[in-house]
Amino acid sequence: MSFKTNVLKYTAVFTLLLSTLAAMAPSVSAQVLVVDMQRIENESAAYKDFRLQTAEFVGTMNALGNALAAGGGIEQQAAEIGKQKQIIGPQKFEEEMLKLRRLQAQYERELRIYNVYYQRMQNELLTQVERVRTPILKDILAKRKAQVILPKNYILASATGLDVTTEVIEALDAALTTVTVTLPQRTEPEAAADDAAAGETSISELPVE
Repeated sequence: MSFKTNVLKYTAVFTLLLSTLAAMAPSVSAQVLVVDMQRIENESAAYKDFRLQTAEFVGTMNALGNALAAGGGIEQQAAEIGKQKQIIGPQKFEEEMLKLRRLQAQYERELRIYNVYYQRMQNELLTQVERVRTPILKDILAKRKAQVILPKNYILASATGLDVTTEVIEALDAALTTVTVTLPQRTEPEAAADDAAAGETSISELPVE
């Protein structure tokens, strides 16, 4: 996402917030509550369960990313092959480099597939959390006689007593301790070939152990 797009996005958000606050101004009882979304993601049981279930998957995804990164495994292997060029000769050097380029292409493909699956799992998590969180926030608004709950990262300063993060986490934990995540399953090479022919994403050969 470009810098210009980010500026437009956040400008629109703040414009909406200012409009909301302006509309509330005539009301003496108008109140804005604050919630720390980062704390919810770090501390709530649902997010912890998601991280536990996807830890192995994320570990492999990170390993692939590290191998492909500048100074990573692929680049290091290329450097080692380069050092041996005079010893192994140009033909063997090209053969080894070709193997390495194929390995790099394989890792890049696998990482793209992992990212697709991880985004799907994140969407599953967010759907389940949102389903529970929405009535919790509405209940807090009613109890506090407030009109708006805003993410803390949009707020420059606030009075004490307006942060309801702990209350949200406690209610969320009471309603949702675990989440259902669809982890991708290994398939046989034949199924992978069928998927590829049909244009479907397959995870058949990814190193998920």
